[in-house]
Amino acid sequence: MLGLTLAPRLSQRGRTVTVIEAAPSLGGLTASFGCNDIIWDRYYHVIEFRDQHLLDLLREFKLGDRIAWAATKTNFYDDDALYPLNNVFDYLRLPVLSPIDKARLGFNILYGSVFKDGIALER
Repeated sequence: MLGLTLAPRLSQRGRTVTVIEAAPSLGGLTASFGCNDIIWDRYYHVIEFRDQHLLDLLREFKLGDRIAWAATKTNFYDDDALYPLNNVFDYLRLPVLSPIDKARLGFNILYGSVFKDGIALER
């Protein structure tokens, strides 16, 4: 994504640009791959409504109307089973966490949710 953003910026400044991609399609880590009905991200990525810089960039490249907003789902795989992790009930039912681990996780989620500024949370 960086290269595909940098290329037009350099071109706008009069530079000759050639984009070279090693993979068969563009996108690098932002690309996805599929198997039957399931699509996986090559690397976890998501666009949220508040990602104004990225949304502005996509509009600039005339791609804003191609965004397909969808609910995402998260799962946890443990050797032989796939467990959903999309809400508090999924975490409470997760058999690989002990009751103490579930309480610790719940506390950390609640504690982290009070921060409105991500920098304060990182401290």
